[in-house]
Amino acid sequence: MSALARRFDALELFAGSRLEGSRWSMTRTVIHASSAAASSGEMTMHYTRAAEASFLPLGKVADVGTARNNNNSGTWLSYFEKGTLFLSKQSSREADVRLGDFTRRYLYHVLGPRTVDVYFDERQESSSAGNNQEESSHSSYADEPGIRFFHRLDFMGDRPITAEATHLCGKDIYNVAFSAANLSAQSAMRIRWKVKGPAKDYVMTSQYTPLFSEQ
Repeated sequence: MSALARRFDALELFAGSRLEGSRWSMTRTVIHASSAAASSGEMTMHYTRAAEASFLPLGKVADVGTARNNNNSGTWLSYFEKGTLFLSKQSSREADVRLGDFTRRYLYHVLGPRTVDVYFDERQESSSAGNNQEESSHSSYADEPGIRFFHRLDFMGDRPITAEATHLCGKDIYNVAFSAANLSAQSAMRIRWKVKGPAKDYVMTSQYTPLFSEQ
């Protein structure tokens, strides 16, 4: 089978040279819409500056066969991001407002060639660098206190690589779309969230540009 015909495998994306040990420059915009804003054609925008993200190995990475057949093992990556959030005043006469710094942590667990589970990582012992490479004492990282299931990415497209997921939080619905041109280490990625609810209506787009790899 030619390289062009070969089907995408999430293990190649997350456990190969593409993401594991990688660091990224991140730009994020959050466009908020409201009933009042929609009628006037105006929107509120937040954006980031000096933001970075990383996908670092978490504990031991099992071989491909184990990863595909055992939900308590397999490839786990620790995702960490940090940056500064600003409110755009959308006026040349007013300076944008610095809202403060932010951090966020997730765990990515590769279950199979087209399935990846994502978890909130709220463990107090998480380091500021987001790099906890000690093997878990639990049967699965998902069993540890402070780890909560977020959503499952179902990969569909091969060229470009695409995946989608949905997360329900009360009356709010979060739809996420992941995309990357290919498995090249130089290829940028994009993650876009569309959020709808009684008091929420926004689109959050994160663009990732590779910095370097620790491999």
